[in-house]
Amino acid sequence: MGQRSLAAAVTRWAGVVVAALLSACTAAMPPGLDGRTGPSGPDGALSSATPTPVLTTIDGMTPVPEALDCVAEHLDGRRSDLPGPELFPPAYPGEVSVRLVLPGRDSSDAGCGADLTQRFSCRDATSWAVPDPTELLLTFAARQVRVLEGTSAARTQSTEDGLGPGPAKRSFTYAEYALADGDPWGAEAFEQRAFQTCAPGPATVVDGVAIRTAMVGTTTGFVDAAVLVSGDRLVMVALSGSRWSADERDRAWHVVAQHLRQEA
Repeated sequence: MGQRSLAAAVTRWAGVVVAALLSACTAAMPPGLDGRTGPSGPDGALSSATPTPVLTTIDGMTPVPEALDCVAEHLDGRRSDLPGPELFPPAYPGEVSVRLVLPGRDSSDAGCGADLTQRFSCRDATSWAVPDPTELLLTFAARQVRVLEGTSAARTQSTEDGLGPGPAKRSFTYAEYALADGDPWGAEAFEQRAFQTCAPGPATVVDGVAIRTAMVGTTTGFVDAAVLVSGDRLVMVALSGSRWSADERDRAWHVVAQHLRQEA
């Protein structure tokens, strides 16, 4: 083979290799890029638009979407305007903590969906009488919920051997929801119907505030639950721990109703 023929063959071979490399690089790029610095416009010029992010895999790893910010929660030091330790019977003083839950930036995203109305069942108290505050907030698009949780530190003689101290005797959860203007998603109507269906009986009035109550079974024992509504506020209360007596329950309902009237 002559020098000219050899040179021509080498040139053709190099061209094939370069073309293959360019093709491989182009195929590996995310859709929308032409291999330069951005997508091309109709006239062939480069566009400054940012391409839509594409989930890819690296070294066989599966991409994980960013977690949704459904709610924002933090401790709330504003206790003075909420009923607190006074919910406990005088014989069982206790400590309380308050947390504030707000809708997160992604609360309207379908991935944050919560729907108590779809899973409602009288046999499942968590779907109406003692709902998770976050789930109720997201279901009915409440503006916020302040959750007060109390535990009694009182100790009594054990009923088992009469010697050792018994467990803490009372606890409660108080959740106060600020509903959206006009309650467009029907939080009040849902809770009123649920209590009327699962714990039939007329609503009673305590200090001018209507209240519905029910005794429900949970995984931790029986709980006395109540729902009260005043203006744009929906209040859910659960009295748990050792059984509260009728007088202790009435005292707790009185404290809550009085608070709602004062804040109206």
